[in-house]
Amino acid sequence: MFKRRSTSKDTKSFFNTLLAIGNPHGTQPHPPGAQAIPSKLDKSLKTIKSDGPSGAGPPIPMPNSKTLDSYTKAENHKTLGDLQARNDLLDEAVESYLCAQKFYIEAGNGVGEANTYHSLGDMHYRRNDLQLAEEAYLTAMGLYLKLNNKHGEAKVRVSISNVQMQNDRLDAAEVSYTVALRLYGEIDNQVGQSEVLTKHGDLQRRRMQLDSAEQSYEKALQISVGLNNQLQEAHVRKSIGDLYVRMDNISDARDEYDRALQLYTQTGDTFGRANTEKNIGDLQVREKQYEAAEATYTRSAQLYAVSSSIVGQGDVHKSIGDLQIRRGDLIEAEESLNKAIKFYEESGSRLGVAQALTSTGKLQVAQNSLEDASLTYRKALEIYVEVDDGLSEANTYKLMGELELLRALPEAAERSYNKALELYVEGDSRLGQANALDGLGNAQKARGDLSSAASSFRTAAKLYGEVQMVDWEMYCTKKAQEVSP
Repeated sequence: MFKRRSTSKDTKSFFNTLLAIGNPHGTQPHPPGAQAIPSKLDKSLKTIKSDGPSGAGPPIPMPNSKTLDSYTKAENHKTLGDLQARNDLLDEAVESYLCAQKFYIEAGNGVGEANTYHSLGDMHYRRNDLQLAEEAYLTAMGLYLKLNNKHGEAKVRVSISNVQMQNDRLDAAEVSYTVALRLYGEIDNQVGQSEVLTKHGDLQRRRMQLDSAEQSYEKALQISVGLNNQLQEAHVRKSIGDLYVRMDNISDARDEYDRALQLYTQTGDTFGRANTEKNIGDLQVREKQYEAAEATYTRSAQLYAVSSSIVGQGDVHKSIGDLQIRRGDLIEAEESLNKAIKFYEESGSRLGVAQALTSTGKLQVAQNSLEDASLTYRKALEIYVEVDDGLSEANTYKLMGELELLRALPEAAERSYNKALELYVEGDSRLGQANALDGLGNAQKARGDLSSAASSFRTAAKLYGEVQMVDWEMYCTKKAQEVSP
């Protein structure tokens, strides 16, 4: 069950009044004969009881007073469910959607029935029950296909792709995005096209196809700005900020995040604000603004809790743990990372678990538990390969190289740094390449190959200069001079 956010007396009164309009039994949540959700969907709703037999007869072919009355009731319950969902009252929203579904079936309204299945899928998705969410979405899609409703089909395909991304089924998500984009194009729905282009760009960014991602975001931004759709523009700008981080363009990333945060605040999107605050906190950590970052993470955690995002809470607790490691608060860091792993496991996010394991490895290094850290990094690497996250894999190989140098294993460190460098080159991360080459030079120096070390340090210095990290450029230049014959 969910923790229910407190609702004002006036809001509760409005909810109950609206419910009574569509339900002759007043505020009773279910009419007699409420339709059960097929397959496994009903198993997640054990607290919801039906007062009569399940099922409704075939659709009534011609409108009559009963049909119109059922349709009115369905619309009122659907509207109520949408209001409850927006107020994070997820259990209540599910109950309202079930009532709406029963009345839509009575009225023979297939579109309403499909829309309600889609909304039920959204509730399961927010509960992080991805299997039930996908079942509901697929049921909705079957109805939309039967009705030849391209708009509904496109929307639900995007929702299905969200589940596929969460489950790390990237190839399937690619297909879903491609079909949804085609459908939105056929019906000339520009808002839908912008949404799909943004999500497709996110997929391309995750696969380190950065040029393709940039092109997708540019198209999406052009559409959303042209339509003056502030919420969609916020989504695009936040994703562009994420892309700039991957491209090591920190200044432009912060500009995009600030603009996205302003738009999310104006449009009242709590979840969007939480995501953007968290990313701003990450940038503040990179800039060593630790107190500001802690305050930003705290705001983000509060917003994620309000929006019932389990993955989001995992993300921000992991970031807090990373910050605590940097500050030397190791006991607190262990607590934060354990919380993050718990949230990720609850949500089924394999990528999240891997990222929290990588942070746990850093913590074990700080605790001088070097053998444990090596085992933890390898567990994380297995998951990164499984979910096809090349950048995180590269970062972890770099950490492995650092660890192996601490363990006086320069040959093993050199292999790890070379693997990291290869992955950074694939992902076109110049900062990553510079970091890997710096570490590689250290490994080569440790095993006595000073000529190779000098070459690695010089190349690292050049790359640091390209990304405007002047201090590191000077540092690597000095190291190259020290080992040069």
